[in-house]
Amino acid sequence: MEFEFNREKSSFIKVLKGKCEKNALKCSVEDNKIMIETFDNSEGKLEDAIPAVFKGTIEAKENKTSIKGRFTNGFYLTTLVAVAAILIIARLSWSIYQKQLDNIIMCAIATAILVIVCVVVNIKGKKTKERIITLLKQLQ
Repeated sequence: MEFEFNREKSSFIKVLKGKCEKNALKCSVEDNKIMIETFDNSEGKLEDAIPAVFKGTIEAKENKTSIKGRFTNGFYLTTLVAVAAILIIARLSWSIYQKQLDNIIMCAIATAILVIVCVVVNIKGKKTKERIITLLKQLQ
């Protein structure tokens, strides 16, 4: 995703950080890297608890600033899914080697549950991603 703004880089960063604080978002800028993420669930809604992180690069051209980046689901959620997938694959391969049909079925069920969790997180996380996109579009 790419966003272009009609401001200088230094003034844009100040405005962006102020808007992020008002919208319960956390913004950090280091060199040319930018990260906007959700951190507050003050309303108590569970769909807002799904993390969304916008990671990208910030470029300054004359009097314009542009941001290019993508969304991720946060470090802990991504790590959880990766570790679960590795454990399921390891158990499945051992079960196939030992010809244990019950464990193969269990691995298939665990895989289905993991896929369902990933789909639900992507569907429910759209609202959180829309908050960040709306904020960036308001600044244009």
